[in-house]
Parts: sequence; C-alpha cells; structure tokens
Amino acid sequence: MSPEQGKIIIESDEFAEGQAVREDTLRVLAFSLNKENYCIDVTQAKEVFTPGLVTRVPNSAGFIKGVTNLHGLIVPLVDIRPFLGLAQSEITKESKVIGAEIKGGLVGIVVDKIFEARQIAKSAVQPPLATLKGEILDFTLGQIQVESGIITYLDLKKILELNEFKNGGGQL
Repeated sequence: MSPEQGKIIIESDEFAEGQAVREDTLRVLAFSLNKENYCIDVTQAKEVFTPGLVTRVPNSAGFIKGVTNLHGLIVPLVDIRPFLGLAQSEITKESKVIGAEIKGGLVGIVVDKIFEARQIAKSAVQPPLATLKGEILDFTLGQIQVESGIITYLDLKKILELNEFKNGGGQL
C-alpha cells in the first residue's frame, strides 16, 4: 500500500460537516496506543497517513522507529509510548501516523489505530485522574468519558517540546 492510499487529510472545514463548531466544544482526534485510548486537539495534527516503507536509522534513540517518505519529505517516525509509561511497539500494517509540526519540520507520531475526529464539549473534560503519576500527568490535559470508555486527552505539543526532541535531540 502506498502512503497516498492510506492518507487522511484533516481540514477544519470538513471536520464537522453540517455542524457548526461552537466555542464551548473541542475538536479532537482519538487514537489508541497499546489498547489505551487517547486524543489530541485536532489542530495539533497536520495529517494522518499509513506509513509506507520505513527505513531504520542506525544509532538513533529507542523511541525513533525510522523515517519514511511523505510527499517527497523525509519524516522521522517516533513512538511516544515511553513518555506515557507504556511499552514500546513495532510498526505494523495496521499502524497509522499522525503528522505533527515540530521545530524544524514535520514528525510522525506512530499510533496503533485512529478512531475518529469528533467534537467534545469542553465541560466533558475532567481533571486528570488522581492515580496518574510522573511525566504522563504533565502531558495530560484531562479525561473524557465517552460511550466506549475513558479517553485520555494529551497535550502533544508539550510532549514534542521535551529535550529529546529539541534540535532533534541529536537523534532525529
């Protein structure tokens, strides 16, 4: 499958077709990592795509899964699981990538599955669970109760501002 076949372009005009986006709502992109559900503000995602050929990068940090070509641009693919206290995972045929801007270009965040882009009432965002400890608490904006369970609302920008990512961390 070529990267173009699995590509989803996220445009604010098409997000809530037929629905007015109100000031009291958030637009989020929901995805899973290791069977846990997360979401980010949809504006933090430039596009979603299926990774094509992934080339490993020798001597890179463990969270860097490799690089792929997207529209002629070499995009590093990263696994944010270690920063969330989750076990790392390999890229599979079912994996998706969320393209996000980082100082110096575009980075691809590897996720297991993309569920949907949806509107959430701001009032539905509850404070992070008291059981959260460590760095994940710093990256969590809150929890959202949905029909299928709880989604952790992440601040992707804060994750991408970690020292490991700054100036490529010497690794990208």
